[in-house]
Amino acid sequence: MDYRGAFLLMVVLTVMTLCIKTLYLSYPWTENSEVNEMHVREFNSFKVQNINCKRILDGEKTEILRAKSMVPKGIPDDETVLRHTANCVHFRTLYGYDNIINTVEEQQFPIAFNILLYKDVAQVEILLRAIYRPQNYYCLHVDGFSPDPVHKAAKSLADCFDNVFIVSKTENVVYESFQRLKADINCMADHLVKPDWKYLINIPGQEYPLKTNAEIVQILKMMNNTNDISCTRGVGAVLGRILFKFMNVYGENGTYSIVNTGAMNTKPPHGIVVAKGSAYGVFTRQFVKYMINNQIAKDFLEWCRTILSPDEYYWSSLNYNPHLQIPGAIKGKGKDERIKGSHLFHILSKY
Repeated sequence: MDYRGAFLLMVVLTVMTLCIKTLYLSYPWTENSEVNEMHVREFNSFKVQNINCKRILDGEKTEILRAKSMVPKGIPDDETVLRHTANCVHFRTLYGYDNIINTVEEQQFPIAFNILLYKDVAQVEILLRAIYRPQNYYCLHVDGFSPDPVHKAAKSLADCFDNVFIVSKTENVVYESFQRLKADINCMADHLVKPDWKYLINIPGQEYPLKTNAEIVQILKMMNNTNDISCTRGVGAVLGRILFKFMNVYGENGTYSIVNTGAMNTKPPHGIVVAKGSAYGVFTRQFVKYMINNQIAKDFLEWCRTILSPDEYYWSSLNYNPHLQIPGAIKGKGKDERIKGSHLFHILSKY
């Protein structure tokens, strides 16, 4: 090769190298190599390896103590989540979202999830990772009273997915108040504009599932378009929660609480007999549609506004009053066939 040919080859190789380097550095994964390396180190610092879960579940003290010594102290803070999710391609790859095994059965049975949180977005991300599938939908409700870093981290997390979103209307949640129920209702209303999902499950941000998404799908299919809502009848011990009207009280120093006004409540509308249940359940799409759009459900929701812990009464009562003939709820010929006594219906599809 003559001198001119060698020089031309060197120029071509130099240009190619510069082009490749430019493309590589402009790709989101390598937006900032130092930051990405830091993310990997932070992520690996929270990984726990070589722990025998079976021995822990069997109660072997040696394995339990060894596991405790390996578990990192605490979880990443909200600022760390915000940094990690600033680069969504890097985040989804590093955390394994794009490599989730997704069966055909799961793909054909999308589920909607409400996730209510007020702190620790990193823990919410761990929950999300466990139940995430691209065909599902996830509504995040961040308590209006939560500090700004929680809201920012949750929004940044949601922005990394097409099927994860922040609720359109945020509630300032006071424990045992109507706003706790309304937070779920707001997410449910947002979910109804999403297509195809079969069931909705509401969960707190501090929960972790004991079943895989595939197992949950199999259980939900066996439920054959019926709800899975717990109910305890014989509510004498909690009559004080529904007989009197309650209201939120906000203090000047930022404190808030819910107090009994002493005023008697009216009777529930439409002949509804109140049933005590759980704040959490598994709801068919048609049941959710009824709760959001039907006037009977709206009237009962308004009645629940002044009782204590209405989230433990609202869907349980709708589900266990068969005279209402609500889709997905228990069936019966009339009011006399309501469930009586003291029965507990567990939410089997979650636990």
